[in-house]
Amino acid sequence: MRLNTVIHGDCISTLSELYSSNGEFANLLIFSPPYAQQRKDTYGGVPENDYPDWMLSVVRAGMKILKPTGSLVISIKEHVSQGVRSLYVLETTLLLAKEFRFTDEFIWHKTNPFPTGSKKRLKDGFERCLHFTKSADYQFYPDSVSHHGVTGPMR
Repeated sequence: MRLNTVIHGDCISTLSELYSSNGEFANLLIFSPPYAQQRKDTYGGVPENDYPDWMLSVVRAGMKILKPTGSLVISIKEHVSQGVRSLYVLETTLLLAKEFRFTDEFIWHKTNPFPTGSKKRLKDGFERCLHFTKSADYQFYPDSVSHHGVTGPMR
């Protein structure tokens, strides 16, 4: 296996190939999956109703290559359609939490969010980062992800 290599391909088959040739080798996987049918002209898309099961298959493939002490993080934000926020991210989180350890949720604060164009809601200035692990014995380095020198629990 080569380090620092971009691999282009279908995520499920590529992750399965990586597992076949390397076993459990990854310390950290970060997924930024496509939003449910939000840019379907660009990269297809997965319908909202199918999204939780699709994401479960992706995470299962990723967990195979993850070391027992590793972490898998999904950066995702649901969209708003006709003034209603979609629930597919919540449904996906609940489904994944039935099979894997839902360890934590972090917030990625976007300093320059995409404007909503709506006068009835605030800008979506954040995305969830959902943290899953295989076991309670995962590695975590809070100093590596601290913000402005702040470490430990936020008060």
